[in-house]
Amino acid sequence: KVNSQTGIFLCGTGNIPTHNTGVVLRAFPLHCLTYPDKSTQYVVFIMATQTLASKRLKEIENEWLSNELLSMDLIKIVEQSDKGFEVMVNDSNGEQMWVRFEAYGKGSSVRGLNVHDHRPDVVLIDDPQDTEDAKSDTVQDNDWDWFLSDVIFLGKKTRIFMIGNNLGEKCLIERVIDNKKDLKFTGVRIPVLDSEGNSAWPERWSTDEIVSEREAFRRVGNLDTWER
Repeated sequence: KVNSQTGIFLCGTGNIPTHNTGVVLRAFPLHCLTYPDKSTQYVVFIMATQTLASKRLKEIENEWLSNELLSMDLIKIVEQSDKGFEVMVNDSNGEQMWVRFEAYGKGSSVRGLNVHDHRPDVVLIDDPQDTEDAKSDTVQDNDWDWFLSDVIFLGKKTRIFMIGNNLGEKCLIERVIDNKKDLKFTGVRIPVLDSEGNSAWPERWSTDEIVSEREAFRRVGNLDTWER
């Protein structure tokens, strides 16, 4: 994190503006590539569509490859495609090892993923559903079935991280949190206003700004949109 009122800092040789919130979906993958470890050498991204997931993968590739300090231990690129990015790198002991990222859209057949006789170490699921999905109970039920049948069984030791907005009680994120005990997840909801009505992130949004925006949406009859 940085000591900045806005939380914004410039990252990489391309001076790309980013926020502290990029830790899981940006800094973590870059860390896996820069400091390779056998516990995080196979990482899978899942987003609402294949296009979005591939775009995220490409951003990470470009940022890492364009930064000579981050990619100084690169030996060779094994694969660089819309769905996969694999490299051979030197670890901290100077020994060669592979690191691989794969990108998939929600609903993809991922249950049998296996590379070099290795199951995914980490799965990062970012905003798997959108507002159009939330309008259809059928879509949301199918997504839930897919999560329970494909994602949960990716690997016995696979760690799954999910980040997303509340799109209603039947959305994937909410269902996982509601069933976190049975699914062996840890889940937390972070509202924009805390229990005392104060901003959860005052450095970015003041309490007055949030309340003012909420009231504006209430006046135009779209409070449910704001609450998402």
